[in-house]
Amino acid sequence: MLWLQAKIAPTLLSELAQKWNQQTLPPPSIKLQDVCKYYKGLPNQKAALEWLESQISPATLDEFGKKWRKP
Repeated sequence: MLWLQAKIAPTLLSELAQKWNQQTLPPPSIKLQDVCKYYKGLPNQKAALEWLESQISPATLDEFGKKWRKP
C-alpha cells in the first residue's frame, strides 16, 4: 500500500479523502492503509475507491497487483 500511495499524486489523495468522507472542505490527508483498515462498504467509500482506480494509470495498477500478490 505504501508503494501505491507513493505513486499517487497528493492532489488525488486529497480528493479521495474528500470523496471518502463526503466533505466539501479539504480533509486531512489520507493513507491507503487506513482506507483498507476502515473500509465498511459504504456507498461513498465504494464510489471513492472506484474514482481513485479510474485516476491511476493501468501500468501502475498492474504493477501494484503484482506486488500485492507476492508472498
